[in-house]
Amino acid sequence: MSKLLGLTRSFFFVLIFDSFYFILRLNYILVIIIPKKKNMKTYDYIIIGSGWWAKLARWLADAGKTVAIIEKDKLGGTCLNRGCIPSKMFIHPADVMQEIRESKLYNISVWNPSVDFAKLSDEINAEIWKTSDSIKNNYESGNVKNLEFFHGAASFVENKIVEVNGDLLTAENIVIWVGSRPSVPPIEWLADVPYMTSTGALKNKKLPKKLLVIWWGYIAVELGHAYGWFWSEVHFFVRSGLVWAVDREIKDEFEAEFSEKYHIHKNIKFNKVEFNKNTWEYTLYYNENWEELSISGDGLLIATGIKINSDTLNLDNTDLNIWRIWNIEVNNSLETNVDGIYAIWDCNGNHFFRHSVNFEVEYLLPQLLETEVKSDIKYPPMPWAIFSNPQVAGVGKTEEELITEWVEYFKWVNKYKNSAMWDALRSEYGMVKLLFSKQDQTLLWAHIVWPEASNMIHMLIVFMNFNATLSDILKTVFIHPALPENIRNAARKAKINAK
Repeated sequence: MSKLLGLTRSFFFVLIFDSFYFILRLNYILVIIIPKKKNMKTYDYIIIGSGWWAKLARWLADAGKTVAIIEKDKLGGTCLNRGCIPSKMFIHPADVMQEIRESKLYNISVWNPSVDFAKLSDEINAEIWKTSDSIKNNYESGNVKNLEFFHGAASFVENKIVEVNGDLLTAENIVIWVGSRPSVPPIEWLADVPYMTSTGALKNKKLPKKLLVIWWGYIAVELGHAYGWFWSEVHFFVRSGLVWAVDREIKDEFEAEFSEKYHIHKNIKFNKVEFNKNTWEYTLYYNENWEELSISGDGLLIATGIKINSDTLNLDNTDLNIWRIWNIEVNNSLETNVDGIYAIWDCNGNHFFRHSVNFEVEYLLPQLLETEVKSDIKYPPMPWAIFSNPQVAGVGKTEEELITEWVEYFKWVNKYKNSAMWDALRSEYGMVKLLFSKQDQTLLWAHIVWPEASNMIHMLIVFMNFNATLSDILKTVFIHPALPENIRNAARKAKINAK
């Protein structure tokens, strides 16, 4: 009996021990597998991205709202750090070099101009970093009340909850403003090649003797132009043309002048890229007009467009509607299908210009603060410009689009060589193109090719915003013989086709 009792006691002891051990192991597993509940930080607004120098966050904070701003890179966004600001700081010296090298047209002799490319690059990037760091220091110092800055990658946990650096953030209103990054095409062996994107081209310290530029568009043309006037031999490889979504007459005029200074290879199909690290030489294999060719150079720039950063946010954890390639669908109030979540600039796909987000933020701020009655955003005619030389600028649709849409119009194209300033400037190229409505003679759209096109277009932007007619333009007094006089000349000649 006592033996049986002892065995029973032993059994129960083992059972209790095993149970206790099981519980300990289970708790251990749960600690490993299931994370501890994180602290939730609540704000009035969360801004994901720091474009436009994070002014939206600053304005909301100044209005007494609690704001969290999240940025995984340097503050200031794409435009400040790797886009329109450093590129223009890079392009302007190239324009100066062009003027110096072309001064012989005016019987001016300049002996062998050169550029300290590495020093120029260092100075540009130092200035950009200084500006970006000043924004960060201002936020981290606590000088901006009601605003908390998080330096890290944002990731959606659910619709109104965002994780960054292990912290959970929530707000009734979230603005997604994540911008974009360079896109890279699937060319064979390209992954094994130390190529430049636009970001790398603006930080590069070595000026190549021969630069191979793959693709077309604003970025390719602007950076290729800059490198070319700094003494690089530049080759562009494109499918159809250098610039897209541009009026055909304007495009032809631009490419006619641009091709006199740069090598443009059209109808290209890429095969592969090889790189010889011993000689730092690239060899690009391609088909041009059905002929297999190859070309070598010591620099390679990939400028094949952008990729929206929305794909980094884990949007699959939300109910947000995505269209095209990671564009976030918004309504006419820039609000997504989830109440209180907004998407602006690149990620909504409406427009891709820095000045377009300026307009979106100016619209969105009073809507968020409820200082104005809710209303739909109404984009004005959206201008654009390519800062090459010559520059190309436009506002509104192309003539080809008007034809497709069955819009009745009349036009005139005025060449700059027909202007009073032609003798002084000595350019064989350049033109202003104006398109008017046949119904009421209002200015529909306008396009310019000329070194000062980005400035010239602003007069036409104003005309269009105020629904100016052909008569309004002709009533305007233009200074003679200033360049804008070509606008008046184009309008005067368009009157012939008004009926």
